[in-house]
Order: sequence, then C-alpha cells, then structure tokens
Amino acid sequence: MANLDPRYAASERSRAIEEYSSGTLVALAGPGTGKTFSLRKRIRDLVDQRDVAPKSIAYVTFNREMTGKFRKELIDEFGTGLLVPRARIYTLHALALRLIRSKGPKVLGLTGQLEPLNIDAKDPLARIFREDLRNHLDGHHYKTKLKVLRQHLTSAKKQWQNGVQFPLLAGEAQPIMEAYYRLSRAFKAIDWGQVVVCANEICEELPLLPDWLRSIEHFLVDEYQDFNLAEQRFLREIMAGAESAVIVGDDDQSLYSWRGASREGIVNLVAAPHVDSLSLVVSHRCKSEVVEAANAFLRYMRPDPKQLVALHDGGRVRIKYLKSAKAEVDSLVEHLTSIIQGIPIDAPKDEGVACLFPSWTVLDQYQKDFEKRGMVCDVRRTVEETEEGMVARALARLAVLGTQPFLERVILKQFPGMKGRPEGQVINRLLLDDSTVREAVGALAGNGQWGPSRKAAAREYQEFLDGLTSKDPEMVSSCFERLLSGVAGCDPGLVEDFLVHAEENLENAVEELLQRMLRIPTDSGESQRKSPKIELMTMHGAKGLTRKQIVIPGCEDYWLPTRAARADPEEQKRLFYVAITRATDEVLITCPRNRARNDSLNLRKEGCLELSRFARQLNVTPEWC
Repeated sequence: MANLDPRYAASERSRAIEEYSSGTLVALAGPGTGKTFSLRKRIRDLVDQRDVAPKSIAYVTFNREMTGKFRKELIDEFGTGLLVPRARIYTLHALALRLIRSKGPKVLGLTGQLEPLNIDAKDPLARIFREDLRNHLDGHHYKTKLKVLRQHLTSAKKQWQNGVQFPLLAGEAQPIMEAYYRLSRAFKAIDWGQVVVCANEICEELPLLPDWLRSIEHFLVDEYQDFNLAEQRFLREIMAGAESAVIVGDDDQSLYSWRGASREGIVNLVAAPHVDSLSLVVSHRCKSEVVEAANAFLRYMRPDPKQLVALHDGGRVRIKYLKSAKAEVDSLVEHLTSIIQGIPIDAPKDEGVACLFPSWTVLDQYQKDFEKRGMVCDVRRTVEETEEGMVARALARLAVLGTQPFLERVILKQFPGMKGRPEGQVINRLLLDDSTVREAVGALAGNGQWGPSRKAAAREYQEFLDGLTSKDPEMVSSCFERLLSGVAGCDPGLVEDFLVHAEENLENAVEELLQRMLRIPTDSGESQRKSPKIELMTMHGAKGLTRKQIVIPGCEDYWLPTRAARADPEEQKRLFYVAITRATDEVLITCPRNRARNDSLNLRKEGCLELSRFARQLNVTPEWC
C-alpha cells in the first residue's frame, strides 16, 4: 500500500486522517502532533459528510483515563447531542469483556457476572485473592510465601500477554496455576491479562462475531504501541471486516514493556504491505526551542529519527548544575513559587507547571524538601487503591450487579464475626458447588456447623447484602455509611443518580460515584488558599500530560537511566523523551553536585551527583550555579 507523506505537506497530514476512505491507515504521531484532534475531525467527517451512523464508529484505546478524556473532547466538539452517547468509546479490555460476557458462557463455559482484577498487583483486592489462593493450595504448596506466589502469577501473566491461554510453569508453580483456575472459576473472577486471551479464543471458535461487534464499520485506535501481542491480535480479529481502521501511535513513546507492550507491533504494522502509512511531525504543543532539544535527543535514541517540526517559535530549555541539594531545592522553590503565583486561579491545567521524576524514591525526597519550605504538593500517584477505596468500589458494583461471588467475598472480609475459620469454610463450600458466597454462608449457617454467634454474624452479613442490592437508595446509602469511615452521610439522592446512570455504563458510573462520595475535604483557611501548590509525578505517570513548563529535579545519571536490573535501556531513553516533550514553553532540568549526609538520595554510588547522560544529549550548555 502507500506512504501518504509525499501526498500531503507536513502541516496538512491531519487532513489525510480525516478524509481516509477505506482500508487500514497507520499514523506515526510524534508528541503534540494532534493525533486525537485528527481522530475527532475524522468522526465529524464520517458523520457530517458521509452520513455514517455514530453507533458504527468505535474509538478504542489503552486505559479508562484516555476514554474519559476523549469523550469530554467529543462533547466539546459536538455538544451533548445524539452523537456522544451513541458513539462507541471503549478501552480494549472493556470491549473484550463485553464479548466474553455475551459469548463466554456458550463458548468457554464462563458463566455469571465476571469480575476482572489484576492478580499480581499490590492493591487490596488482589491481596485478598492471593491469600485465599494460598490458603487453599494442596500439601506443601500451602507454605508458599505470598511474595513467591505473586511472582508465579506474574510469570503466568506474561504468557497471557503473549497470547498463551494456559501457561505452563516449572516445578511448584504449575499446581499453583491449577489452583488459580479453580478459585477464579468459583469466584467468577478473571485477570485483566486473561480477558483478551479469552476474547481471542472466542473469536477463533465463533463462525461470526456478534452483531453488535460486526456493526462497527470504522475503528479509531489510539496509542497502539501500548498494546501487547495478545491485544494487538484481538484488534486484528475485530477490525478484519470493518470498512476502515485508522491506527495512531508512536514507537518512540512506548513505555510499558513491563506489561508486555509491543513496540515492534506498530513498527511491523507500518511496514505491512496491506496498510497505508502516514507520519504526523508538526508539534502543536512544543515551541521551537523545546522541539530542537527533543530532536537532538531523538538523534541519540535511534539512527533513523522522525524529526519534529515546531509550529510555534520560542520556548526555552535550561540545565542548572547547582552546588548542593539544598541550593537546588531553594532555587526550585523560588522558581516554582513565582510561576504558580502568576497563574490565574481559573486557568486551565495546561497553563501550569509540573515536576517530573524518574522514580518514586526521588519524588518522595523532593516532596519532603519542598514541604519543609512551605510548598503544598499535589502528588499524582498511580499506586494501589486504599482499603477504603477497595470496599467502596466493591459496594458500588455489587449494588448494581445484585450478585457476584468475589465482590461478596470482599465484603465478607469486612464482618469481624465471619473472619478466620468461617472464611475458609465458605470458600471450601464455594469450590464444591456453583454457588455465591451469600448462598454458601446461608448453607453453612443452616447445617448445624456454626454456633449461635457465627449464625448471628451470618444473618447480619446476609441482611446487609439484602439492603445493598435492594435498589432502594435509602437502604443502599446506609450500607455505604456503615462500612466506609470516610463517608459522612451518604446522600440517597447521590445513590439514586448512580443507580440510574449505572444502567447505561457501570464503569463510568462507579468512577463518578467514588469521586463524589470519597472526596477528601481540604482546608478552607486563607493560608491554605494562598500557599503555592505544585504538581509532582513520575515520568511514567506523565504520559498524556501537557503543561506550559516542565521541571525535572534531581536529574542524576544514577537514576536516569536507572540501574534496576529489569530496566530496558532503550525504554529509559523513550521515558526521558516523553518527559521533555510534555512542555509547551519551557523545560528546566536540575542536578546537585553535593548532598547532605542525611539525604536519602546520598547513595555514594556510580552516577550519583552526575548530570544524567540523557540531559547531556540535548545540545544545551549547563549553567553552573
């Protein structure tokens, strides 16, 4: 097929995406080159100019945050008419899960309401599952440490990411996997990594995909480089019969190899004979000085770089080498405070400033130093959920679903009278027959195995579930208030709105409810309002971010590139590239030449207190301060 670059001037290539007729188009889109803008314009062209029904268009991407952002941008583009509710906006996993729920019972025997989770994650839900798994292992496997158990599950997950349905693990790990399958079937739980593998199996077994999936005529796929091999295969299956597919991504921004993301997938797709290709190189985000530094780093990253072209002149990239960590933090606090105080309260976040760090270790030290000097830090964390958030999510989902064994088990853990031996008995009962936790509790309470106190606790648990699943806003809100210490009076009106909206989109309704219900009150005092507030986040967490100014403190060679054994040196380069291209106007990189003895980053190892080799590739002369 054709490379469309020669047909369009660099500044006109967005139009190629908008007007593409049929087939598969792959667009390599550099940072800030307007890929989502182009996809929105394509939707407008399909609907307004070609009379395509909105429900036959699907936007598919990597995570929920991106789908929410795209939905908001569509509303800004089209208003709140018929288009946005009817256009299909999915994460790939949500689409796969819908296929499993509709065809899984017949094809794979996966019956009931499946509850997805990350079995090897650090969050409380995954820990509950792993504890139950270990407690129900046979023989000497019962003694397996939770840390080792998690490592085995991670190994299995890597095979799922590569499309293997039933992973084969060595030694003691294989019985653990067999126990995993038994327990996950009993709980109606499925790992997110296994979701796409199961969806691929359904695609293989079905002579035709379901009508709702075949009715999608035009696919728009965003951030293709972040999908793993199994996910890319699933995309090929569901897009095979579509009239058009426009796929955008950038192999220079692939950061998720730890979860199986295949950078080579988009590289190979561009080279495939059946696709058209295009490159978006005009950066609407970064001004010329930032683009020049990014291009210099691209030339260091690879022998055949896709050089960016700046749409706007100006910008600045600075590197400051300061005499000590104290001098560095003092300088940063002064600099950041002056910036923040000059930003209007109602200014959009894109007009602000953010500090990016190569790791949580570095971020935590700078947060402590900033806060000692009176700065208020807004830390963007993508770590595991709190216990409170876990319980709230389980309550909200079960209130809508009515029954789901794993969610019922999560709530069982919140009742002290049922802890210990009764929990094990309930799960044993669950493994013996196809029941719910609620039914298992009722059966055990009625067969004479439990004494009066256990029976009373069982009755209390069952009555709680009756209220939670009653669809009565008053009863549901009282259940939330009972188990959530952070909820001071859950408004039944809020619950009623949630129950109504959950009928249309459960996932979005749950997220909105949790944001409103678990909102942490802030100090309304005058001093708090006047204190400067600075965003801190890791470079990984900054993916998709745009800010007027980006600051990278503590940019030492020991941390970037990291010395971690599992780190991919090439991916570390891409991480730094993503970090510097978050800025529209200015990038400031700082590095201290000395640290105090009690500084947690004073490690006295090779690369410490030396400017990162990555920063030295930007063609920027450091300022020695």
